[in-house]
Amino acid sequence: MTQPRPPRLASWLLRRLSPPRQREEVVGDIEEGYAVRAEHFGWRDARRWYRTQACTTLVWLWWEEMETMTGMSWREVRFAVRGLLGRPGFTAVTVLTVALAMGANTAIFSVVDGVLIESLPYPEPEELVSIQHDAPGLDLIGMPQAPGLHVFYSQASRSFDALALYSARTATLVGDGAPQRISIGRATPSLFHVLGAEPVTGRLFTEGEGVPGGPSVTLISDALWAERFGRARDVLGRTLQLDGATVEIVGVMPSDFAFPDPDVRLWTPLRIDPAGTEFGGFNFPAIARLSDGVSVETARSELNGLVPRFSERFPELFTPDMIANSGIAVDVHPYVDDLVGAVRPILLVLMATVGFVLLIACANVANLLLVRAEGRTKEVAVRSALGASRGHFFARYLAESLLLAVMSAVLGVAVAHGSLRVLLTRGPQNLPRLDQIGIDGSVLLFASALTVVATFLFSAVPALRNRAVPVAGIIRDGTRGATSSRQGNRMRSLLVAAQVAFALILLVGSGLTLRSFWAVQGVDPGYDATDVLTFELALPPGPYGDVEARARFHSELVGRIEAIPGVQVAGAVSHLPLWGFGGLDPLLVEGDAIDPDQIPPIVEMRAATPGYFEALSIPLTSGRMLEPTDVEARTGAVLVSERIVDVFFEGMDPLGHQVAQGIPSDHDPWSQIVGVVGDVHNASLTDEPMGAIYYPLVQGEGVRRTYLSQSMGYAVKTSVPPTSIVSAVRSELRAMDASVPLANVRTMEDRIRDARAPMAFTMLMLAIAAGVGLLLGAIGLYGVVSYVTAQRTQEIGVRLALGAESGSVRGMIVRQGMAVTVAGLVVGLLGAYALSRFMGALLFQVDPDDPVTFGSVSVVLVLVSLVATWIPAARAAGADPVSTLRRN
Repeated sequence: MTQPRPPRLASWLLRRLSPPRQREEVVGDIEEGYAVRAEHFGWRDARRWYRTQACTTLVWLWWEEMETMTGMSWREVRFAVRGLLGRPGFTAVTVLTVALAMGANTAIFSVVDGVLIESLPYPEPEELVSIQHDAPGLDLIGMPQAPGLHVFYSQASRSFDALALYSARTATLVGDGAPQRISIGRATPSLFHVLGAEPVTGRLFTEGEGVPGGPSVTLISDALWAERFGRARDVLGRTLQLDGATVEIVGVMPSDFAFPDPDVRLWTPLRIDPAGTEFGGFNFPAIARLSDGVSVETARSELNGLVPRFSERFPELFTPDMIANSGIAVDVHPYVDDLVGAVRPILLVLMATVGFVLLIACANVANLLLVRAEGRTKEVAVRSALGASRGHFFARYLAESLLLAVMSAVLGVAVAHGSLRVLLTRGPQNLPRLDQIGIDGSVLLFASALTVVATFLFSAVPALRNRAVPVAGIIRDGTRGATSSRQGNRMRSLLVAAQVAFALILLVGSGLTLRSFWAVQGVDPGYDATDVLTFELALPPGPYGDVEARARFHSELVGRIEAIPGVQVAGAVSHLPLWGFGGLDPLLVEGDAIDPDQIPPIVEMRAATPGYFEALSIPLTSGRMLEPTDVEARTGAVLVSERIVDVFFEGMDPLGHQVAQGIPSDHDPWSQIVGVVGDVHNASLTDEPMGAIYYPLVQGEGVRRTYLSQSMGYAVKTSVPPTSIVSAVRSELRAMDASVPLANVRTMEDRIRDARAPMAFTMLMLAIAAGVGLLLGAIGLYGVVSYVTAQRTQEIGVRLALGAESGSVRGMIVRQGMAVTVAGLVVGLLGAYALSRFMGALLFQVDPDDPVTFGSVSVVLVLVSLVATWIPAARAAGADPVSTLRRN
């Protein structure tokens, strides 16, 4: 494998922003230095060095270019410094306004860069792809890989260098100290070739360790090496007790290897027989590396071309009609999409939002600079008459704008640093690639680019304003010409209209998200989370290898927990709500006509104790609950949720009917429905329940769901604060088996809060941005109306002296200010309608063009604008005409 390429964003900016006449030489030198540094110090160090070099090089190159193009020199900079120091109030307001907007942009960009832009930490990351399956005929999208298909694709495809399967789960690690529940990865030996990863010591898995019956070995992470072995060099060959089995350490992975997530502490082989014919289930994510020159589209086309051959390789499962009816297809896409797909829309919307805030801030500053420029028109006219060129004035404006932008950027980076810490602590905890987020060279490059943009935006306004200065008229009259004043007023009004438009777009985005959040808040999850403690525990397969032993353990622990003071009822289930989907399998109803070429609807499956439903107040709508006798006698009793009744029984009474899971040609023995319970939002609060079947811990004879009781989640309803009983629960568990750890201890309310966190986070960020935008827009409108009103003081005094009513004067000023608002509203509504199309993925039960949101936001903005124009209008209308005329 070759070394990773330079950081994508930094390389792109360096090539695009370098002055053309120096581009090839500069880029070549830096990339040559990158290669040398990667060879001697490692590619991570080299990437940091590359970003720093790109940032500093661009700054100095463009400083030289600006000196050449504009004539701006240190003399102009010193003059600008004196001017800004002479107006500390103006300077402070300008810098603070822009710094807040720049800081917000830089903070959000640092997250976007780390999550969406920065390359994956593997060689040639663009060659890594994910393989999934869609079956629209079964309403299944994004199914992972099956072991049988992995073997089939590995043997039949030519588009990949290597293919691998992996999974992540928790396991109990026993050794020195208390037993520990850790996250482990299972992977085919080919995974490390796909990722181009090598151990820091030892070796990787061999092919012989990836087949059934292979040696029990493990690769450990650098973190586990440090925690358990103090990075001892003789770690190879030592053993660990993992879920009751002994595994030998054969290698240690580097500290920057964190696949599939940073919490994984060790990896064990995923064993698949390449000569076997067993299909397995769609249970394992698949990752592959494309061969040289093969595109994602080519690989996708090749695998879809293999789909018709499923019926030849797996005739018991797939027939040509079943393949056609299910519409099964292979989806090959860049692997990075699996990591960031869920958060991509959120981050892009936030990035656009803070971009609008920056534009509003720049418009505000441009208005301040325009006012300042109008106050210097006489100076400009005199200097022009003495021979000063337009380039001379532009250099001065540029130097002043550059200083303002640089000061804002420096303060903005400090704001970004503090904001980033808040974002990472208060934001969604499932944000991917957290280790990639920080203020690095790419982020500083972005801040530098913002500085350049802001500089030219600031300087362009006064430069354009003074292009049309009537030199002779101003020198002769000693004042500004009327035409110039009208031009200045039009430019100010245009800038304020833009601020109003941007503010409305922000308010619409915030309003849509707020309505979605309210809708999520109103979702009935199907249970009562109040005062419920939850936790997870998994039993090692050694002493609890059979389902009866596991059932006895869970039943006894439930009884012990219910004896703890303050506990009302306790129960256990194989998969607690909001842990995502548990097991999924088709459901058949005895007596229904079953087409062997059709796959029945898929439902969730759970194993549960009777107390689970009572602990979460899941209602029983008909029949009876599961009872201890169902476990003892293996009665084959099951419960089903209301969704299953709607789909499978169409209004009939389901009680007494026989059901089984599996496909028509290979399903479990029949179980009898004894009760119907309410639907539960198991996967998420925003997905509709898909229906669930609940088994006792010990199922009926021949039912192949015994694995459901291996790892269980507990729900404990209390009359005291739920967390106050944790120590008592731990004591009861230790008394039964000290080798079984308690894991994921949380209240059910916390789980619901976390499920709502991404939308709450988005809503909060958008609300803050919208509030800042609204405030800046109102300030801009107030400033323009106040300034224009002040310029018309003499005219207003004359009108009042001639008998004009104060109400008519006030109305005239308000109408002029509201005209600017209306123009901004029209543009903003059009922009908000267009941009809200991109928010669909973030919304829940709210249309992107929701009229309530658009209407209410418009009303709010009109009211705020009315207040902003009413204040200067009332002040002007209430002025004494005699005093006004005397002052003018």
